[in-house]
Amino acid sequence: MPEKYKLEKNRLKKVANWYNPRNKRIEDIIINYRLDVMMPMIKGKKVLEMGCSTGVMTRRLIKKFPNLSVIDGSHKYIEYVKKIINAKRAEFIVSLFEDFETKEKFDDIIMANVLEHVENPVHILKKAKNWLKKNGRIHIIVPNANSLHRIIGHKMGLIKRVTDFSKNDKKIEHRRVYTAELLKRDIKIAGLRAVFSKGIFLKPLSHTQMNNWNKKILDAFFRVSDIFPEHCSSIYFICKK
Repeated sequence: MPEKYKLEKNRLKKVANWYNPRNKRIEDIIINYRLDVMMPMIKGKKVLEMGCSTGVMTRRLIKKFPNLSVIDGSHKYIEYVKKIINAKRAEFIVSLFEDFETKEKFDDIIMANVLEHVENPVHILKKAKNWLKKNGRIHIIVPNANSLHRIIGHKMGLIKRVTDFSKNDKKIEHRRVYTAELLKRDIKIAGLRAVFSKGIFLKPLSHTQMNNWNKKILDAFFRVSDIFPEHCSSIYFICKK
């Protein structure tokens, strides 16, 4: 393994230790909102999930897509997710995306909250493009710099610009804060074309501030996503070759 990839693996191990599978109600709810939008858009049978984290998406994906492959650079994440789902129905791979090679082709590739973490997102997109079947799709979700909660944070003086790193961005070692325009640029450079885009969940405050909110209130903020797509907390793009 190249030296820079060894450093990347150590960095990922450090980041993984910040995530606690317990006590993250609001985070799990928002992840499920993203999946509520994405699931109907996944059309194929052979699916690759890039980055499983604590398995919130994986748990639902495996029920609908038994031919599921899961790759994550964190051994800790992979072992945890294996325990909470039926591991026999999925293939699990511990590998950095940069190291991963396969001759398999996938109908759908999921990159949910991945590109903001990696060193070279265009490189990862180019690799994933080679793993797609002819009419396959890459599903990309990234945090939105223009999210309502970041705009409010900017007006409060917590960040100078919406694209600056917040305290949480620094803690979990985000490498960039995406706008829709920046994501479109990376997609185009990678030789992909965006065929669909959508904003997911209008988030007014931080996770901590919203963690004990009534689920009906959160559901309402999810349902108004189509009214304020440019200010939702997540950007969702579907790409093809």
